[in-house]
Amino acid sequence: METGSIITARPAMAGTQDHVFIDESGNFTGYHPQSVSVVGALAILEGNLPRLRKKYARIRQSLLADGDEVKGRDLDAAQINRVVRLIKDRDAIFEVTAVDLELHTAADVAAYQQQLAADMQQLLPQIPDGIRERVAAASNYIGQIPAQLFLQALMTFDLMHRVIGHTALFFSQRKPYTLREFNWVIDGKNPDKVTKWENWLEFYARGALASLSARDPAPRPEPKEGALLDFTYFDKAHTGQIGDQHGIDPALLLKHVRFSSDINMGLEIVDILCNATRRMLRLELDRAGWINLHKLMIDRNATYIKFPIFQAGPDVVQIAVYGAIVNAAFRHGGRPMFTRRNQFLLD
Repeated sequence: METGSIITARPAMAGTQDHVFIDESGNFTGYHPQSVSVVGALAILEGNLPRLRKKYARIRQSLLADGDEVKGRDLDAAQINRVVRLIKDRDAIFEVTAVDLELHTAADVAAYQQQLAADMQQLLPQIPDGIRERVAAASNYIGQIPAQLFLQALMTFDLMHRVIGHTALFFSQRKPYTLREFNWVIDGKNPDKVTKWENWLEFYARGALASLSARDPAPRPEPKEGALLDFTYFDKAHTGQIGDQHGIDPALLLKHVRFSSDINMGLEIVDILCNATRRMLRLELDRAGWINLHKLMIDRNATYIKFPIFQAGPDVVQIAVYGAIVNAAFRHGGRPMFTRRNQFLLD
């Protein structure tokens, strides 16, 4: 049904996949008040998809405003909340990253982009011969990417890293067999072909995940007596030889990635969630539209919405108009990361 596939997924055992749908909302430009854009990911277990499709189909007609595709921008608060409530009691996890360009300048973002390109050039001698030429081409492309696509790419890499880490820990305690495979579906920009940027994103994401994992390792508690955690399925499927080391291989984590412009339930739902998040941060959505959104997110020792700063120097801390909402509604009440049996691991 879906086109624009970079990698064709092989058949897998029923219920052993974690499907991750990724979409964005906003144009990643502006550098003025309300210049907020987001990238979001919705992870849904394969075994939950058939029943969810049936339930979503029952309400989908009421969500259509124009054409044959549901778009989050067309929905009111009550419609958004109806979709959130539809999936909140299922094994679906929403992760979202937002960039507030009011906290940036165009010059600083450009400098950040050029510095990243220069840093990658310096690393090329350390890259294995077999892929050095392709990595060099991908590194050269960094400096050519329009700023808005550069920002979207960095946010997507960060989001993928967080999705992998959080879902691995979450489902290792509940349904560890579902961690055998991540099936990534990213909203495509061109219905007729995979764009140059998308091809670059799919390839470069592997190195980006490796760097992010080294800098910010995925959470994995030390084994303790009485704990029930099972990473064997995850490790067996995603561990390989990387140079002269053995460990988690980003290429295996991203083995099944495709860009799709087709109508797709997962992409429609994540579009609704991303648009709702952005409208909330721009104070354009009534409370009824976002009041249950945090229930799709995993609880953590930070706000559930991440706000990275993409420029040189320390993080900029400013009082934002959406600060009160984020601090009050997106710091508690999310899905518990640990089961009751494993609560003691929080200590």
